[in-house]
Amino acid sequence: GVALPSAGATALSYLRASQLLSFATRRAMYEAYERHKFTSVAALSGSCMSSYNSSCAATGAVHWMLNNAWPQNIWSLYDFYMYPTGAYFGVRAALGDGHRYSAQVSYDDDAAVFVTTSTTTTTAA
Repeated sequence: GVALPSAGATALSYLRASQLLSFATRRAMYEAYERHKFTSVAALSGSCMSSYNSSCAATGAVHWMLNNAWPQNIWSLYDFYMYPTGAYFGVRAALGDGHRYSAQVSYDDDAAVFVTTSTTTTTAA
């Protein structure tokens, strides 16, 4: 987990904690997409539309926002001054260069999952 700053913390420590949280949440989102992007799309009705089902296909990932219209430190991949944020590096860590084989922890079933950019995935219990 991420340790949040204490009551006597500085603004810089809050900024670092928010960037770390942005990194972790965006990385998890894109790793989940990478794991499920080649899952069969034959079941895109019924239980896939009404509730969570880990066998359903990932049909895409939408990230809101690319950059901020005013200075702030949440949501965006680039800040107001067009510098990359923690979220940018989280997406970059999750997606890599597109030619790699990565190990991930699957949060839905606690399995170690090895994901590649090919159409197959291998799960180790």
